[in-house]
Amino acid sequence: MLPYNNFCRLALGKKTTSVVVIDDCGNTWKCIAVYATRPNTHIRIGGGWGRMVDARRLSIGDKIKIGVPNAGKNEKIYLTVTRPASI
Repeated sequence: MLPYNNFCRLALGKKTTSVVVIDDCGNTWKCIAVYATRPNTHIRIGGGWGRMVDARRLSIGDKIKIGVPNAGKNEKIYLTVTRPASI
């Protein structure tokens, strides 16, 4: 779930229904984007997102940095995963 302020408002737009997520390994994931207003205004990413989480073995504590090529309606989201340092 991405809050619909700043980033989402400038990068995706309310009418966005699908996005391609491109991870830092170059893999692409076709995802669904749903604009919602409850409990707060946000965009929920679904579809291929779950498969990406499983394939990348994401877990609690991993940090995900997202970006888009430019402001405006984008159909691609780029992400980088940073994992906590192991002791």
